[in-house]
Amino acid sequence: PDRRRQDILPIVERVLALVGGRARKQHVTLRFLRPETPALAEVDSDQVQQLLLNLVLNALDAMPQRGNIEVEPRPPRDGFLEIYVRDTGPGIAPHILPKIFESFVSSKETGVGLGLPLSRRIAEDHGGTLTAYNLPLEGACFLLRLPAAAR
Repeated sequence: PDRRRQDILPIVERVLALVGGRARKQHVTLRFLRPETPALAEVDSDQVQQLLLNLVLNALDAMPQRGNIEVEPRPPRDGFLEIYVRDTGPGIAPHILPKIFESFVSSKETGVGLGLPLSRRIAEDHGGTLTAYNLPLEGACFLLRLPAAAR
């Protein structure tokens, strides 16, 4: 990775701009819950953009005809930035959830099952983590934690 100290927020904006057209066609609302302060981390912006793009595209795949996607970066806690990607889709099937980050595991008919393992590897290469869980009422949430850069 070519890591540089930078604000994650413009990366999130680029991802949402890239998928905006598809989201509109699917009647999916994209919400960026932007914090008031920069979210600084030492990251390779291309790799983090690819990771977030994978998460948002997966959420769009889960909601072909309506829904909501929220991306919420939060201020550093315990030295880590947290970025939540939540959707209002059907959630992750219980039999897939424990192995969702394994290669060649997919719930999609045309899925190869490499996007999430690659995304987790990018997070780990940056000293962070990527986890997934189902939300209580509907949908799924992916939590990306990246080491925060000093202000």
